[in-house]
Amino acid sequence: MNKYLIMYAHCIPVQGSERGAIYDLNKEKILYVPKSMIDLIGYLKKFTIKECREMVDSDEYFNEYVDYLIEHDMAFKTNTPMRFPDLDLAFHSHERISNAVIEYTAGAYDIRALFHDLNLLRCKHVELRLPKPDMDGIQLKQMLRNSNSTTIRSIDIHMVYSEIVGDKDFHALLDDNKKVRSITVYGSKSRTSDYTRNLHYVLNDLEIETRKHFPANVFVVNMKFFTESHHHNVYYHKKVCIDRTGAIKNCLLHSKSFGTFSEANRLQDIDKDPEFTKLWNIRPDDIEEVRELEARYAMLFSQDIKCEDGKYYLIEPSGKI
Repeated sequence: MNKYLIMYAHCIPVQGSERGAIYDLNKEKILYVPKSMIDLIGYLKKFTIKECREMVDSDEYFNEYVDYLIEHDMAFKTNTPMRFPDLDLAFHSHERISNAVIEYTAGAYDIRALFHDLNLLRCKHVELRLPKPDMDGIQLKQMLRNSNSTTIRSIDIHMVYSEIVGDKDFHALLDDNKKVRSITVYGSKSRTSDYTRNLHYVLNDLEIETRKHFPANVFVVNMKFFTESHHHNVYYHKKVCIDRTGAIKNCLLHSKSFGTFSEANRLQDIDKDPEFTKLWNIRPDDIEEVRELEARYAMLFSQDIKCEDGKYYLIEPSGKI
């Protein structure tokens, strides 16, 4: 019979320079395989199993690969391959800005105006970093109420330890604002975390932790990330950062800024600035050090990017943290 071996739509092969990978987007995992298996999958899309077997030099390796794909629930046999199209890798996002990283110290800039602008941009997630112990529980609660009646769905707070903000203040804050998803307090030696409320006390230094680049050995495997990676740089795409001085940036680790947030320089049109959005569309496939990595569609690249002779390269940090 002229049967074909078809990959399930959510199991997508990716070729690398040294090995291949199959992304199982339903199970959210990557299986690493020989490059020759990725090549064979390409042939199996065009030819029947019988025709493909005649193309290879070894029946043993052919049968081993076919059995592997079937046993791992990544492929199946069929007489009608046209009924099983590939996954649509189009990516759509309605937010003008999807996430914001805000570094704030009391009175540094108009935080109320900032939340207002993020709402206009349809921002969904905020990471709020508080590097100084300069607000008490009441002030924190009042500041975060600026997120009420906005498009923001979740807020993760990272702040330094403060003697004037205790467990009761944090619990009151979590009760008062359901958008607060987690609170992590850095430099705390005595308090106990409440994991049921996502309230975490850690010994780490906030300044050090927030200046580390995203680790290269941590992978994100899901449908949204995979499809977005085919069209954009996921780390930068639709992201805005404001540092403690109000400087508007693509990333807090960058020295380059796009002015200071103020009444005269608001965020309403930041997504229309071609210089600001330039990094958004430099895909993993466009970056020289990345384009042949089999895990490139599951990685975040937080390094800045430079262009030389029409090619893009990652700028590695000059010093270690």
